[in-house]
Amino acid sequence: MFQGIILLFECLTKSATRTVEIQSRRLWITMLFILTIANDAPCAFLPEAEGLIFRITRIHEDPVRGSLREWNTKDQVVVISNEQGIVEIPFVEVLWLTPVGESEEWQTDHEGGWMILSNGDQFPFQLPIADEVTLVARTQRLGKLEIPLEMVRAMLLKRTRNEESRSSLIHRLSRLQKKEDVLLMSSGDSYAGTFLGIGSNYYRFEVAGNQVKLDRAEVLSLKMNPELLVTPQFSGLHAVALLQDGSRLSLVPEQIQGGILKGRTVFQKSVAFALSDLVKLQVMGGGVVYLSDLKPALYQHTPFLSLPWMWCADQSVSGNSMRLRRRTMVKGIGMHSRSQITYTLDGTYRWLDGVVGIDDETKGQGSVVFRVETDGKVRFNSGLLRGIDVPVKLGRIRIQGARRLTLIVEFADRGDILDHADWGDVRLVP
Repeated sequence: MFQGIILLFECLTKSATRTVEIQSRRLWITMLFILTIANDAPCAFLPEAEGLIFRITRIHEDPVRGSLREWNTKDQVVVISNEQGIVEIPFVEVLWLTPVGESEEWQTDHEGGWMILSNGDQFPFQLPIADEVTLVARTQRLGKLEIPLEMVRAMLLKRTRNEESRSSLIHRLSRLQKKEDVLLMSSGDSYAGTFLGIGSNYYRFEVAGNQVKLDRAEVLSLKMNPELLVTPQFSGLHAVALLQDGSRLSLVPEQIQGGILKGRTVFQKSVAFALSDLVKLQVMGGGVVYLSDLKPALYQHTPFLSLPWMWCADQSVSGNSMRLRRRTMVKGIGMHSRSQITYTLDGTYRWLDGVVGIDDETKGQGSVVFRVETDGKVRFNSGLLRGIDVPVKLGRIRIQGARRLTLIVEFADRGDILDHADWGDVRLVP
């Protein structure tokens, strides 16, 4: 009960910026939810469910809109209500859910740090405490998270002003090739060795056999030894949630109750967040196959001058989150001109679908042509696309019977300058 009272106080404090009228209507819902989950998942801000309308994008049928009523794991359906009544949609037919009328504007100025996990999940956090096994961090939207240290890829430990500055620091960390844990300090110094834990005022680190304590106020970022990372996988259907603060979390949704979605993370911890915080919930392991989950038969890159580029799965070609016109692509392939990637098919898929465009990280620069071929025949040509252009939908390209599928990114009229080409949510549909 005491824990529930503390969590209630936190939630009411976070609600203080809202109107008195909204607070009073939410009070009893918030109290009931907190007392229910006090022993399972800490509270974030918990708004009411009324008035939230979602658009459910389906695989084989037109999208449908309605209020989320239930996530029924027994019958494997999501239940919504709209003017037609109660509608049940099988999990395997759902691509993703998005709130109607909401733009994907992330809160990018965070007071604390930024966590990146081995499976691509990431989120802002505050006040981390860690030993050699587990890291505990508090988050505004997801509550307190206990994460196995073997899943932590990196931590940015200073406030980042915006997504650009955060991406720049992440890119800097990604270039570190050491097979050790690495601490970067605000002074520009760095330490390579073994991470031992985080105390209230310091980081414990072992360097050349000697244990040192480093002032946590001076630590800029931490990258863990990539050879020791573990990436657990879900065995069946699951989802990836994108939240308004930029959080990305993989989970198995289990219940929708009182405007709250509850689920279980890949590291087997309960989690809960408000549906009003949700930007997108994308179902995985359902009725489509994403090309980024398949191993290509061939990849070729032809540099404009001499700089080589590799393709990236579920990221832009520079390794950042894939974004097209401020919309995040959970899945996809990042490529650079001029390159092509080929997949061997078994002839059973009917359609190829997705969206193409120049990633937002180029700030409107770059120019390419996207092309899709099956067995050597052109099935799609985007024409010239620049970074300022609206992304183009593939529009269900028929590929039934095809044995080889090739995605091509061509040079356009500006050489290869910032040709960061995204194949967003590109997928095979049976």
